[in-house]
Amino acid sequence: MRKSIATYPESKNPAVYHGGDVDVHALDPVWMAHDEANQQEGVGIYFTTNIETAERYGPKIIKAHIDLDDFVPSREVVEGYFTQDQIAELIYEIGRKSSKEDMYYFITNWFEFPENTRVDIDTAYALAGNYMDSEIRHFQNELVEIDKDAFIEAWNEVLGVKGTYYQVTDDEVWVAIIDPNVTVTYFEIPRQV
Repeated sequence: MRKSIATYPESKNPAVYHGGDVDVHALDPVWMAHDEANQQEGVGIYFTTNIETAERYGPKIIKAHIDLDDFVPSREVVEGYFTQDQIAELIYEIGRKSSKEDMYYFITNWFEFPENTRVDIDTAYALAGNYMDSEIRHFQNELVEIDKDAFIEAWNEVLGVKGTYYQVTDDEVWVAIIDPNVTVTYFEIPRQV
């Protein structure tokens, strides 16, 4: 059900960069939704098509080559890219992977639900209906609060979308990669004195 994506930078297969102060040779899900993460454009490790932006975060750079068709725009609504059945399956899988207590508190934000009960597919479907007109980034940020690990694992298993993106300017795209299997290359930019 994914729409074609209207805007890309010149290439829909850009190199993207992530800068920091630590050596990173692979994408670790621990860093995709940690407590200090901004998550402004969704859940994931943030990359940019502009290496100078990445360098501002640190000289230790990782680079990935991506296909933007594997990503969804963070500020578009859920129903433009996913069906209610897909979102229900995602919520159901998060419920299977997380504690009953965490799901209970999440579900009762929307309606009554018996304590100490696993979410069933019908309840997941009803919950999914509440998110279809939400921006993808807001939807992700709410579901990740149930259980970070369960959300990341379920997102990758059920939806198979590698992350989100936002076109900041005509020349720069921010990408939040949520798939830990995206291959990255590490290199370091020497600091100028």
